[in-house]
Amino acid sequence: MKRIILFVAIALMMGMAVQAQEFRVNFAGAKPGIIDFVTAALQRDGDEFIQGTQENWTRRQEGRALDDGASFIVDAKNGFVRFDKRHSA
Repeated sequence: MKRIILFVAIALMMGMAVQAQEFRVNFAGAKPGIIDFVTAALQRDGDEFIQGTQENWTRRQEGRALDDGASFIVDAKNGFVRFDKRHSA
């Protein structure tokens, strides 16, 4: 199971690195932060794979409740964002 998760994570990172050239980051202040980059990356249309993440990120930014089992860990100082979505059986 760990190998599959690791493979998926690597594939997603590679895909994001290739697509990183396809979006513009809007920011206020001296330089963009991780929140600005995540917001820009998730504003792209047509990617059904990350649609749930997009919806939950928007809710987080607006201060609304996330889906059941969804959570974000945001460490802006170190440039880290993690999204977890737990499904109940």
